[in-house]
Amino acid sequence: STTMPSGLTEQRIPAGEYASTLYVGPYEGLPDVWAQLMGEWLPSSGYRVADDGLSYELYLNDPTQVPKEQLRTELRAAVVRE
Repeated sequence: STTMPSGLTEQRIPAGEYASTLYVGPYEGLPDVWAQLMGEWLPSSGYRVADDGLSYELYLNDPTQVPKEQLRTELRAAVVRE
């Protein structure tokens, strides 16, 4: 068992299908990437947002260790086939 650091809580992500994209760059660019994923890719994909609307970001490296232009973030949104 792992002890969570103070101020953090565990959240379990349910299994299922997720639209996913990898963004490399500063965190300030994330809203534009979300807009492209949900507003451009999703409508033409044959999928729609899942009823629970779950979406999240995975931060794959540490902003204190790499320049912001090299930050890697995976964006995921739960989807279902239309």
